[in-house]
Amino acid sequence: SFTLEIEVGAEVAAFAALKDFQKREAYEIAVGEKGATIKAATKQGALWGLVTFVQMLDAEKKAIRRGTVTDWPATAERGFLSTSTWAGCPEYALMCKFNNVDFQGHIARGYKFTPLRVLALRKLSEFFVKNGLSVYFGMCDLTMCPVLPLCSPRTLQVQADFCRLFASMGAGVYYPLDDVRFPMLKTDKEKFGTAANCDAKHVNAIFQGVVSEYPDFRMIFCPPFYWGPDAKAGYPEDRETYLKSIGEHLDPRVDVYWTGAQVKGYEKRKYQVE
Repeated sequence: SFTLEIEVGAEVAAFAALKDFQKREAYEIAVGEKGATIKAATKQGALWGLVTFVQMLDAEKKAIRRGTVTDWPATAERGFLSTSTWAGCPEYALMCKFNNVDFQGHIARGYKFTPLRVLALRKLSEFFVKNGLSVYFGMCDLTMCPVLPLCSPRTLQVQADFCRLFASMGAGVYYPLDDVRFPMLKTDKEKFGTAANCDAKHVNAIFQGVVSEYPDFRMIFCPPFYWGPDAKAGYPEDRETYLKSIGEHLDPRVDVYWTGAQVKGYEKRKYQVE
């Protein structure tokens, strides 16, 4: 026989010096001839220990690699942004030890909100939530195609209602204004003058309205401007003023996508970080 024992709330010497988020997800696994033990500070750490246990198995040989592993995350948020869901995405997230998964679009499109579609999204969200992972559903079809006037109270209402639906599932919302933000709609241009005068305030109004009903609601905002001193700013508006408006008007609980000097900016240099 082979016994697997799991201890949650364990005090492991290597955990003592870790940062809070690292300690929450840290684990130690020891595999011997007759069994294995997983020690973790929290259930989240125990989950990652189980993932490592599975990865140490050799199903064909009915064997397992012996040894000891002490592990914790280097970053608090780890995950991917995908254009759509697929059948294996929850397993993919688990086996890569991702805790933050964003589905960009083609989810909030109105005609897809049939009862079956809502059920499917609830089940998907349920899987991530019960495993302590964050999942975000995208609103591209209500923020980018078509572009809706932010000056209209109806826009705020319909977007907030979709966010409430996702929040009721335990999911967060990915809110992009990136690729099609400019040129601004005539009505918005006449009322606000610049996007810096309205975008962050609009996203903030949605978030604060929803989070007042669902305290655990999370939101990610993707602005049109990329990050960094050498990022290309090919829009008819000052980038620094726009980014400053995010700092001034957006609730700090809302996450922001900073992609680097361009889409898929793979490298961050020291001067950019500074």
